[in-house]
Amino acid sequence: MNRTRSNTRGILMLAILIAVAVSAVNAAVFVYYPMGITASWSKRPIYFDTEETNAGGPDLSGTIQVSLSDEGTVASVTVHPSRRGTTLYHNIMKIKNEDAQTYYLWIKVNTAFDDQSISEAVLIVDSTEINLRETGVTSIGSISEGGELSVSLRLKISSTGPGTDSASIELVYSPQSTEPPP
Repeated sequence: MNRTRSNTRGILMLAILIAVAVSAVNAAVFVYYPMGITASWSKRPIYFDTEETNAGGPDLSGTIQVSLSDEGTVASVTVHPSRRGTTLYHNIMKIKNEDAQTYYLWIKVNTAFDDQSISEAVLIVDSTEINLRETGVTSIGSISEGGELSVSLRLKISSTGPGTDSASIELVYSPQSTEPPP
């Protein structure tokens, strides 16, 4: 019995020593192959726009605020819905394509509305509805050369007092539709 135990210990120690030796050898060798990467950027093909929309129009308390970056690649929307009932903000901005090719679009909800007073929060891009109460990626189809899509927002709130909440989303586009964005 002692001999079996001794053999088992010996085999175990030998296995550990081999594993350590192999891992040290693997970790000590690195091979580098040269590779060049060039990034050549140009003007954005897809952008947000507020011309001929309801951005800046009257809201229940103030105005429908839509702020865009200089190139129209970042949008910030602030609305003031009723604390009871459903409020629809129709055509608050547009997504436009000024390129000579079709692009495929998705909306990615990174941070969803989570206040329990908001029972419904929906971004509407043309006829596609995106639930802003859940994170995830939703395809909104394609936009062809010179095309534009209307963006609206619907909020249903039931609250006895004032409140605030926000969601963080991204517009994702690609010249191919075979693989959705991660």
